Amino acid sequence: MSAFETIRSYGVCIDTLAETFLTRESSDLYGMLRYFMGFTDERMQPAAHVAGKRFRPAILLFIADAFGCLEDAKPAALSIELFHNFSLIHDDIEDNDELRRGRPTVWKVWGVNKAINAGDAQLVLAFEALMLMPAQSSSYRQLEQFLMARYREVIEGQHLDFMLTDADIEDTTVSEQTYLAMLGKKSASLIGATTATAGYIAERPTAEVEALDRFGYAFGMAYQLHDDRQSLWAQAAETGKAVCGDIVERKKTLPIVYTRDSLSEAKRAQFINLYKDSTSSVEAILELIEETDARTYINEKIATYKATAFSALEETSLPREQKDILIAFGNTLVP
Repeated sequence: MSAFETIRSYGVCIDTLAETFLTRESSDLYGMLRYFMGFTDERMQPAAHVAGKRFRPAILLFIADAFGCLEDAKPAALSIELFHNFSLIHDDIEDNDELRRGRPTVWKVWGVNKAINAGDAQLVLAFEALMLMPAQSSSYRQLEQFLMARYREVIEGQHLDFMLTDADIEDTTVSEQTYLAMLGKKSASLIGATTATAGYIAERPTAEVEALDRFGYAFGMAYQLHDDRQSLWAQAAETGKAVCGDIVERKKTLPIVYTRDSLSEAKRAQFINLYKDSTSSVEAILELIEETDARTYINEKIATYKATAFSALEETSLPREQKDILIAFGNTLVP
């Protein structure tokens, strides 16, 4: 079994827990949540759709199993996955995305109002899942506070994303530093929480929990930058999203900011004008991006974050075999 398959097998456990947790009454509300998680089709009939990699809870449970606390970690893993998917339901509305994982988004099928409400319900359920944790654990209260803080950071990161979206492409606040700060809160923070949570539940020393946090955070940065890279240079079949969706939505991702700052003055003015004009062609914008070394720059940033993540992993007491599986998994997820 490959490293990817080994860790993915832990995600299957979360699928079982989540489907049971989201089966409540006969309400269409929970049917929408089961649809988004991939358990049903649009008619709310059972379906075998793969809805996401489940790599966050899978990594948490994999590490927890190595530390001998797999069962105790399941409620926290469920909470993190439910919270992550809550944010995606709302994210699709905010970005006007019609596709998620190759299927119509919740708002596209049932409308914006119902989708907002469904996302709200999923957020509450994420909190409820934490209440399933064994309360006798000495680290329970500390972990609960830690996760609440990280969940809040994700919301703060989304707010920063709105600010970047609303800002003019010429605005000085639109910078690599600002973008990476937003990414850290909105995406990497939750992945760091995922890996650190296993350490909390296993009651590992503070230094080791912090190393696990750094591992997840740095890998999360690499993962999200890879997602940005995919948005520009991958096909829809690979991503399950619209081709060049970030350009269509005029997001100020790192490749965009880097291109703006790397072009000659004349080309820069052309790029800015194209980016401001919502009717300009995606192809024209891509052509200017390709005139820079933006792709190489993003590849180097991703490699640096991966190296930081794997270095932090070496500071943990995980057995060599588990470390190697995590490294191989990371290299598969973010090649």
